[in-house]
Amino acid sequence: MHRPSSSPRAPRKRASTILSVLALLVACGPDQPADPGETAADVPGDGLVILVDEDAGASDASLDAGPVRPYYHDFGRVPDGEVVSHVFRLENRDPNPVAILAVKPGCGCTLSRVRTTDAEGNLVRGAPKSVQGKPLVTVLPGRVAEVELQIDTRILSSKNVDKTLTTLVTTDSPNSYYITLETHIFAAKPFHIVPNGLNFGRVPLAGEGVKSCDVVRAPGFDVVLGELLSAPPGIRTEISPDPDAPRPLWRVTAFFTPEVEGPLGRWTGRLLFQVLRPDGTEAKPLEIPLQADRSPDLVPDPLRLVFVADEDGAAGEVVLSSLLPGHLFGVRDLRVTDPELAPLFETSFEPAGSVRDGRSGSWTLRLRVQHAGDVREIVRGELLATLDDPQHESVRVVFVVHPGA
Repeated sequence: MHRPSSSPRAPRKRASTILSVLALLVACGPDQPADPGETAADVPGDGLVILVDEDAGASDASLDAGPVRPYYHDFGRVPDGEVVSHVFRLENRDPNPVAILAVKPGCGCTLSRVRTTDAEGNLVRGAPKSVQGKPLVTVLPGRVAEVELQIDTRILSSKNVDKTLTTLVTTDSPNSYYITLETHIFAAKPFHIVPNGLNFGRVPLAGEGVKSCDVVRAPGFDVVLGELLSAPPGIRTEISPDPDAPRPLWRVTAFFTPEVEGPLGRWTGRLLFQVLRPDGTEAKPLEIPLQADRSPDLVPDPLRLVFVADEDGAAGEVVLSSLLPGHLFGVRDLRVTDPELAPLFETSFEPAGSVRDGRSGSWTLRLRVQHAGDVREIVRGELLATLDDPQHESVRVVFVVHPGA
C-alpha cells in the first residue's frame, strides 16, 4: 500500500525556523545590547599603559630623537661583567583591578621584579613567579606597577654586538592581554678568550694537567694584557704574545700541579690578569675561569661492581687503572672485607695491560658467586685490593649483587 508523501508539511517547518531566527535577532537588537564582557572592544579602559620614562629627559621627545617609545630602553655600551637595571612603569587605566599573571624575559641573563602599591599607598612586592595560576601582583585602578628588568652581562652570551632583548608581560585585562618590553645593550668586552676558559678535565691527585687558551683583543679597544695578578695555589702559568697574529693575541698556558688544594670531584678557580691602557693606568682585570675534575690516582671502571647471581658461577669484574702516565703497580691480594659475606664469593685478579716486573698499569678484579642459591636478597659489600706500590697501599671497590629471578 502506497503511503502519502510527507513533503507538504516541510514548508510549515521551515517557516517555524525562520520565525525563531527573527525572534533571536530582535532580542539582540539595539534595545538589548550584548554582554559587554564578551569582547575587549566593549570593555571601557585601556588596560595597563606603559608610561614615558621619567629619566629619559626632554630630548628623547624631540624631533631629532624620533618618536617616543615607552616600551623600549637603551642601556647602550656597558662594560662586560656589570649588572644594569631599568624600571618600566605601567598604569592601570581599567575601571577594575588588573592582575599581572607572568613576566617572561627572552634571555636567561635577565631577572625580573614586579611591585605596586595598595589603596593606602603601601608597597606591594610581587611574587618571583606565578604558582598554581596565582598572579604575580594585582594593580588597582589608577595605580602604577613597576616592572624592573635586571641584566647580568656576565651571563649574556653575545659580547661586543648589539643585542635587543624582549620581555613579555601577561595580564588578565581584555584591553592589554600582552605587553612587550624591549631593552638594548652592548656588552663591551676588551678581550675574547678562546676557548672560553681552561678545563683540565680529570686530573689525578699526584698527577698534573696542562691547558692553553688564546686571549685576543677585540676591535675598538686599545688595551694590552699585563702580568698575572692572582692564581690558585698550585697553579703555574705562562703567558706569551704572538707577534704574527693579525690582531693582538696572547697565549696563556696553565699547569695544574699536585700542590693544588681541594677535595676530590669538581674543582673551580680563576686566573686574574692585569689590563693596561696606553697611558699605563690599569683597566678592569681580565678573569680566566679554571675547571678540573680531581680524581684518585687509581680508578676502578666501573666505579661500582654490580651484577646478578642468576646461575652458579655468575661473576662481575672491574678494571683498576692508574691515571698517572707510566705508573705501574702490582696487586698482592683481593678479598671481601666482611667476614660473614666472604664465604659466598671467590676473588681473582690478573693484569689487564703489559706487565713489567710483576706490575702493570691496569688490573682486572673479579668477584664470583660460588652458589647462586645462597644469594636470596641484595648483597652489598666491599672488595679490598692490597697493592704492591710505594704510593698506594690498597684500593677499595664497592660491590652489589642482586639475586636471580
